[in-house]
Formats: sequence, C-alpha cells, structure tokens
Amino acid sequence: MLIALLFVVPGPVYQAVRQRLRGSAPDDLNFSTKLFRAIGVSTALMAGYLAVAGSQLLGLVATRQGGAPSWDGVQRHARTLGWLFLLLVLVIPALLGVLDYLRATRSLNLRRIAYDPVPRAWDYAFKNIRPCFIRF
Repeated sequence: MLIALLFVVPGPVYQAVRQRLRGSAPDDLNFSTKLFRAIGVSTALMAGYLAVAGSQLLGLVATRQGGAPSWDGVQRHARTLGWLFLLLVLVIPALLGVLDYLRATRSLNLRRIAYDPVPRAWDYAFKNIRPCFIRF
C-alpha cells in the first residue's frame, strides 16, 4: 500500500494544482491521459527522490544487520518519516504544479504560448462584454 501511495499520489496532486491554477485544458477531459500523466509524474518524482536521497531514506527505516528494512526503524523515526512523506508526496508535487503554471503564464518558456482556459470560442468572444441580449 505504501508503494501504491508513493507512486500514485504525487501525480494527481501535481495535476490538481496545475489544473486549479490554469483552468481545464482539452487533454484534461480524457481520463486515460490524466491517468498516464499522473503515473508518469509520480514515477519521475520517485526516481528523482531515490537518485538524490535513496540511501538516506532507507537509512531511516533500516535497523537490522545488513540494512534490511524493519518496522523498528519506522517506529523510531515516525515523525521524521511523516514530515518527509508530506514533503515528498504533497508539497513538492504541488510546487511543481505552481511552477508549471508560472512557466506557462509568465512566459518563462519563450517557445510555448500560455494556454487560455476559456472553455469555448463563444465564451472567449464575449468575455469582456457586459451582460446583454442578442437577437438571432
């Protein structure tokens, strides 16, 4: 269950923050696209975490001879592991969602134009007009 949480939760957190800030995009309507993006983001984050601090993270849990994981290490370092879980699974993916939004809207990436979250062309055409009646 822990592995499932680590490989599933960061991706949807990233997507939720990104979608909340920039609005819905056409690719957000397709469930399989969202699912594969969430799994991809989660996998990339976990691989990065392991590459940067894998041995230190395992050191918090390992207590037996040879460094095998055990529940003793988890019980001894429960508070530290809780803060690390919050940081690695919630805070960092949320910050990545904010950075993706800022990159798109602040033109930090000059090759990409920011996506306009207005859902339909009709809404875009009349977004700056005060309420009125239109006769067809």
